[in-house]
Amino acid sequence: MNKIDPDSTVIIDSSVLIAVGGPENEKFQALAEYATQRDHVFQLPRRVLEELDESPPQYATQRTRVRAAIDQGWLTPAPTLDYTNSDVAAVMDAVRARMAKRANSRDDAVEKTDTALAGLAVQLLTTDQEVTTVTILMADVGAETAMRDVFRARSVADSITIIDGRRLAGELADTDIRLL
Repeated sequence: MNKIDPDSTVIIDSSVLIAVGGPENEKFQALAEYATQRDHVFQLPRRVLEELDESPPQYATQRTRVRAAIDQGWLTPAPTLDYTNSDVAAVMDAVRARMAKRANSRDDAVEKTDTALAGLAVQLLTTDQEVTTVTILMADVGAETAMRDVFRARSVADSITIIDGRRLAGELADTDIRLL
């Protein structure tokens, strides 16, 4: 099982929260218990939260899941992305270009929330002196591969871990969390 480093700052993609179901689902509960027992407060990019808040009614389920995690105290909006930070902008642009190349599409067709995860990780590492490692929980293999390539090229791969959040939640649901 991929474990989250206890000292790591954790960023979570909304797709993981959507995939684990709502507060009544054992995967959601397992992820919540894992985070709270380890004093982790997962961060969700503000851009994602804003997009969910402004989304049409058919996204009510996703909003409910995100709000439940925030209300339970194990999820919080991340700091606003600083697009004037050259490291953040460069990483986001590089991840977007890499994802587009892998998908054989234009840069502007790439999911912007995936690039925000990468930008936020680099921003936290470069601007918050208390952050020494970042873990990203996500579920998009293509975005993960692009991020890993860019993080390696920018020499931050040793400070950023990417974990399949859906798999982690499933493994946690099948395990006695107190034994981890």
